[in-house]
Amino acid sequence: MKHTFLYTLVLLITLSACSSGEGIRIEGKFKSLKQGQFYAYSYSPEWNSFDTIAVKDGVFTLTHPASDTTIVILQYPNFMETMIVGIPGKTIKITGDARDLSRLNISGSDENELLSDFQKDIYKKSLSEKVKKAEEFIKTHPESYASLVVFHKYFLDTEKLNLGKIEKYLNLMLKHAPTRTHLLALNAKMNALVNCSVGKKLPTFKATTLQNENISNNTFKGKWTLVCLWSSWGSNTSRPLAIASKEIRKQHYDVEALNICLNTDTVSALSIIKRDSIDGYNVCDQKAWDSPLVKAFGIRMVPTIILVNKKGIIVERDIKEEDIISTLKEYLK
Repeated sequence: MKHTFLYTLVLLITLSACSSGEGIRIEGKFKSLKQGQFYAYSYSPEWNSFDTIAVKDGVFTLTHPASDTTIVILQYPNFMETMIVGIPGKTIKITGDARDLSRLNISGSDENELLSDFQKDIYKKSLSEKVKKAEEFIKTHPESYASLVVFHKYFLDTEKLNLGKIEKYLNLMLKHAPTRTHLLALNAKMNALVNCSVGKKLPTFKATTLQNENISNNTFKGKWTLVCLWSSWGSNTSRPLAIASKEIRKQHYDVEALNICLNTDTVSALSIIKRDSIDGYNVCDQKAWDSPLVKAFGIRMVPTIILVNKKGIIVERDIKEEDIISTLKEYLK
């Protein structure tokens, strides 16, 4: 499963302030789960870590300091996710059966009740039906944070983007909430994605490797370059990195590797680099989705793999894991 700057899609974004900083509280109760744990994170820079939520006798709570409304993502051990609207001063309540996490009841605010009703409306519908319902929802509630959640899930957190629909609904929400920081940041993010698409030059960047070596576009001038963005906190998001590194060694391809880890610590990054014998320039600036490299390359999910030719032009982007070997063979053999 890919993890976006949204859920996965990626970005740490400050949302419009709506309270004096009372903090966000989440309470819940799961049927069919006595003990366990899952995680919570957010797009807000105030939420700068993955919080562990312990479940005991089916009950769980979490309180996190926050002054702004934000989207909170709950990630379960099976990598399913629930996105809610966290509002400082409000207690969000989540109930349901752990055996069916797609059918949770979310209450505690009008925004989350809207989301809960939407989830009930799309339950067991096909993907195309869900997307259609998502479009209707955004059109009906363009000013809401709930629409942001739906927009993330059905238009941004997908392997293939429909740029036309993204522009349409992003503009609609911006029209109704023109000063909302999250929307403005998403708009900038989409512009960055377009500027780092196939046929464009890899944007100018600078970075420092884990070996404390300064690198930039000039480091890769006149060379084929494979850029891999990965993390250890997603499901198999480091595997494509290992596949690419092994194939480059095996076939003796004349290509430089730029591997960018989005972990917030270098210890876990170095452990995987050593375990999988990852070659190339390895970078981990510990800034996760707030990394300048994420912004420069228009990254919306991990893993992201980009192939750049000797002229610095992007020839392939968002290469799928199963296509890594054939793509390298096509361009470098």
